[in-house]
Amino acid sequence: TERGAVFTRPDVVAAILEMANSLTEADFEAKRPGTGQIPTAAVPKFVIIYAPEDEPHCKMLNRHLNVLKLMKKIRVYNVNETLATDLVAQAKAEIADADYLLVLITVNLFNASDWFEVMYNALGEGRRMIPIRIEKADFEGTGLEKLKSLPAMGKAVSDFTNTDSAYTDIV
Repeated sequence: TERGAVFTRPDVVAAILEMANSLTEADFEAKRPGTGQIPTAAVPKFVIIYAPEDEPHCKMLNRHLNVLKLMKKIRVYNVNETLATDLVAQAKAEIADADYLLVLITVNLFNASDWFEVMYNALGEGRRMIPIRIEKADFEGTGLEKLKSLPAMGKAVSDFTNTDSAYTDIV
C-alpha cells in the first residue's frame, strides 16, 4: 500500500464502527486513582532472612526500602522481628506466601543453623531468592552462588565507602 492510504476493508471498518458505537461518556472521563487500599495480591511480599546478629543490617535495608513500603509497592517481613515464640515456624509460614526472599549474606547466617536451614530449604523448593552480600563470605556450594546477588557487580555492602550508597544500589 502507498503511504497514507486509507484502509477500506469492510470487516475492519465494521469492527471500528462497532467499537465506536459501544463507547459511553464514562469512557472519556479522566480516571482517578482509587481511594481504597491496594489489594494485597497486587503488592509483592518480601521476606528478609538473616541471622539475629545481623539485625542492624536488616534495619538499614528496611530504612532504604521504606519509600517503597509507604507507597504500597512492597510488603516486608523480617524473620527476627515477631512476637511469635517459635521464630522459625513463623518465618516458614510467612515464606509460604512470599513473592521474594532476601537473604542477608554474612558469616553469621552460615553459623545460625536454623536460619541457614530455612534459607536452604526455601532454595530447594525453588523460591525466588535474592542474596544480598552484606560482607565478604564464602557461600560456594550452598546454591546461592548460582543466583544474581546484590549489590551490583559482586560487591558486598562492606566494600562501599558509604553504606547508604550500597543500600541504594540494592533498592
